[in-house]
Amino acid sequence: MPILTKARVFGAAILAAATPLALTPVAATATPVVLAQAQSVGDYDSEQLDSFVMAMIEVRRIGEEVRPELEAATDPAEQQEIQQQASERMVEAVEAEGIEVETYNAIIEDANADPELATRIGERLEQLESE
Repeated sequence: MPILTKARVFGAAILAAATPLALTPVAATATPVVLAQAQSVGDYDSEQLDSFVMAMIEVRRIGEEVRPELEAATDPAEQQEIQQQASERMVEAVEAEGIEVETYNAIIEDANADPELATRIGERLEQLESE
């Protein structure tokens, strides 16, 4: 998927990414995306979850970083530009952790359907943030 298309899936997720445990699929934005379910629900090893959590931390950081600028922007075109740039950075952050955007979204969707997986992610998030 081209980076600009991937970036669009992050658009509205920028503000949601700043929540403590943002388990909202980035594809829940205005741009519909078909998510590839790489594995069955909850069937992720520690390495995959670590990559996911590291990506989620960075996506959330980017969202928090651009939130004030986005909220201060009064022109819709300026808001769109801020969202686009942040979305591109989020895609790069996810991919830099060795995970595809589609897999990142699939893990979020699986975590929303599987409380055990959500707990595993939350515990790993707490561990990594306390290091």
